[in-house]
Amino acid sequence: MDEDNTDVLVSVIGTDGEPKRKKKKKKSDVSATPERIEHRVNLTSILQFSNASPFRDKTMRGFSCLYCAKYFQTIDELRSHTAQQTEKDKINTMLDYKLSYNPIKIDITDLCCNICDYTMKDLNELKEHLVNDHNKTINKNIKDIILPFRLENGQNFTCVICSVVHISFKNLYHHMSSHYRNYCCKKCGAGYITIAALRKHGKTHYQGNFPCDFCDKSYTSLTKKRNHEKGVHTGGWLRNKCPHCPEIFVSYYDRSEHLVKVHNEAPVVYPCNACNKSYKKKFELNRHIRHHHLQQRSFLCDKCNAKFFSKRGLVDHMTRHTGGENCSCDVCGKAFSRMRTLREHMKLHEDDKRFQCEVCKKTFMQKSSLKSHVKLHQDDLDIFKEFDDVKHLIDDREMTLKQIATENKKKALAEKVRNQFP
Repeated sequence: MDEDNTDVLVSVIGTDGEPKRKKKKKKSDVSATPERIEHRVNLTSILQFSNASPFRDKTMRGFSCLYCAKYFQTIDELRSHTAQQTEKDKINTMLDYKLSYNPIKIDITDLCCNICDYTMKDLNELKEHLVNDHNKTINKNIKDIILPFRLENGQNFTCVICSVVHISFKNLYHHMSSHYRNYCCKKCGAGYITIAALRKHGKTHYQGNFPCDFCDKSYTSLTKKRNHEKGVHTGGWLRNKCPHCPEIFVSYYDRSEHLVKVHNEAPVVYPCNACNKSYKKKFELNRHIRHHHLQQRSFLCDKCNAKFFSKRGLVDHMTRHTGGENCSCDVCGKAFSRMRTLREHMKLHEDDKRFQCEVCKKTFMQKSSLKSHVKLHQDDLDIFKEFDDVKHLIDDREMTLKQIATENKKKALAEKVRNQFP
């Protein structure tokens, strides 16, 4: 047998007494818990010499302690608990694999050094401070698995690295993989914090036919099947359920709007930490941060290397290379390079105009257009009756200021012509 094979044939005795050949998987050359000692040293130094609060996870039950796994409803209770030296001492009895197989999550709100009470802006500054000012040991040449979070009151899910705001801690935690790309998938390039996460991701590339256990749909991967079952059949929809009534909503934003309008809750606003802008939706804030502050252009044109903020921007750009779809309007024959532009154009031909002026009954496609039009109407036009040249227009109450201006412009033009050719 070739020594490079990952499967080894071994002989075992079956229930009938006959020997059987069974495949035994050979251990991987890459350890699932690399650099265990170094991780323990780094984590011990950070927890012993700072006020950082470690936790295992954040769920509906609250925050769970890294040392004892006990749950606490609020982040302040967790901080008080983990600050006790009796709890910190438990790290010496924890198994190595627990400290390296899983990422270590720590809250760095109001982070400071316990030795000199110096305030730190982030975890990296704390590490440098402990090494340079207090001669503590921090291993730098290893893959970092200690993830910093600034939870504040327990409801702040803003990334401490790029300031992107997330809807939940779960989303924020998954987002951290984009900053800690310790292990990358050779097939798709996705990065992960630990080997365990990479191995779990590798299963998503297994192709086949995976039918849903609840309906007649089927999927090409086990992960897609499980996501479907969780989101549609086994309670994933509960995430957007109103906590006060039986209403269930398609999106988190619809749920928030319902809470404001029906249950009189204060509207949630997401301000940008870098400027004075604010948004109603978290994804709008995240898009603003990526576009305007981080200048992230993740979509690359493979023909000219131009970069774009969104997939739509890239698709629109590609029409320059391909010539577009060459779509034409069935009403007026005007041609467009994109179907999306044609759909916007078709609204001009629709008879169903939703916004109507109450004065002259004229209709408009957009509310903003109606608002601009309404300003042209004057409730009391008697102030213009002193001008003889427009007095005859005032008597017709449906006339507008714009029509008056047009009438005056015509008269002025006619007067100019008469002066030039007497």
